[in-house]
Amino acid sequence: MAGYAYAIGELDLSLLATRFLDQFAALEWPSAPAGRRLMDSAAVERAVYYDQEGGAASTELAAKAAWDTRFDPADPGRGPEAVLALEVEIPERGFSLAMSVRRDASPNPAMSHLFELWFEGSNTFPVDRIESVTGVSMKGMDEKNSEALLGQVIKIAPGLFLFGLIPGQVETQRNVQLPRTMPRMDIPITFANGKTGTIAVEKGASGARVFEDVFNRWAQ
Repeated sequence: MAGYAYAIGELDLSLLATRFLDQFAALEWPSAPAGRRLMDSAAVERAVYYDQEGGAASTELAAKAAWDTRFDPADPGRGPEAVLALEVEIPERGFSLAMSVRRDASPNPAMSHLFELWFEGSNTFPVDRIESVTGVSMKGMDEKNSEALLGQVIKIAPGLFLFGLIPGQVETQRNVQLPRTMPRMDIPITFANGKTGTIAVEKGASGARVFEDVFNRWAQ
């Protein structure tokens, strides 16, 4: 029910924005994404970039992706924290994405999990062209079943977006189940000139192992 209400615009997430912003402001951000060279060490999975303008049919461009488990330093008294990492390269458009997903283990969290999305451009594709990331969805391979994760997206800087997932018990259960059970992740983006695109990433065998590994560690 929550997913349906969110999809049709009847679930108002605006009240969460203030809490998200307060918590984001307390975080320390690196000058560049960590672990950006997954392509050199991890198995490469299939990805597709769908480029669309207005009502025209989308252009399908080949991309490639790599999933991995990363470990970040934790608070004193705790072991290293598992982080889910993704790198996507879209050669024909001259930009790439580095995404990390970590759980929020702080007391009274404003979010259950945090997605950090870094876009890196090129001379032909400056990242300030990207106006927004409109969310993250999980999808079946049949292209028919798409489920949006429930959360709030905030633009921090050109090329940097944060997506915090709602911390409620029912919402968290849904937001955890979908990534673990559905085989594809869609990341829709909007450009300053009104064009839209979608980065579609298959988990594949390596991604499925990474998801199980990270979510099992978070459950401990």
